[in-house]
Amino acid sequence: MKASGIKKTVALRNLGVYRSTYYAWQKPKKTSGNRASVLKLTDAERKAVIEKKKQNPHLSHRKISGYLRHDGYWVSASSCYRILKELDWVLSQELREAPWKEPHYEPFAPNQIWGEDWTMLSIAALRYYLLTIIDYFSRYIPACRQAGWHGPL
Repeated sequence: MKASGIKKTVALRNLGVYRSTYYAWQKPKKTSGNRASVLKLTDAERKAVIEKKKQNPHLSHRKISGYLRHDGYWVSASSCYRILKELDWVLSQELREAPWKEPHYEPFAPNQIWGEDWTMLSIAALRYYLLTIIDYFSRYIPACRQAGWHGPL
C-alpha cells in the first residue's frame, strides 16, 4: 500500500481497524520471562505441609498452617488446603447446628425466666420511657412502669 501511495489512515479506515489497534500490533511483544513468583510455594514449604499431615493425620489445613509458622514456614491455610486437596487428604468436617436455632433455656413453669424491654415514646414533644417485664412461660406482663422526661426532643 505504501508503494501505491495509499496513506495508512485511509487503508486502516477501509479495513475497519482503529489506528490504536494497528500501532499496538506494531509494538514488540514483551516476554514475561520465567521469573519465580513470590507468591508461589517453594518445594520445601510444600514438603513441610505434606510431612506435617503425615505426622498428624487428624490436623486440619488451618491447624497445619499454624503449626508450620512455629517451624518458620509461613504458609497460608488456603495454600495448605490446596496442597491437601490435590492429594485427596482433606478431612470432611460436619458443621454444628447454629446455637440460636434452638432455645437455650426452655421454661416449663411460670416465673422461671423473665425478660425486659425499654421503649421510648414521644408524645406531644415529651419523651416517655416504658419498661416492660414479661414472663417467658406464660407471656404475662407482671410489671410495667413509665418514666417521663420533659426536655426537648
